Amino acid sequence: MKVRYRINGKEVSEKDFQDYEMQKVDCGSPCVQGYGESNPGKSISMSVHPNQISEMNRLVKEHGIEGVYFDPTKRDNCIITSREGRKKYMKMMGYHDEEGGYGDG
Repeated sequence: MKVRYRINGKEVSEKDFQDYEMQKVDCGSPCVQGYGESNPGKSISMSVHPNQISEMNRLVKEHGIEGVYFDPTKRDNCIITSREGRKKYMKMMGYHDEEGGYGDG
């Protein structure tokens, strides 16, 4: 049985198909989000009112959560630099991510 490769219904060569698939590696929301200092995640939904920023930064520090902090200069002031920190913060606040990857809370 011969393997047939199709792109949008049109039969193509194996090489053309692989080239097409490699273009999609650019990732969108289904891929695992890598957070870091150089590529922080930002969340409006997990952000807080500007008057609560210092209190939330203190609370996060008290709970030993690293990789989550609140920046008063931004509207989406919840800055995430660690998936583990995000998971711990979400658990502390009682949040759940329906679209999170394995172990993301």
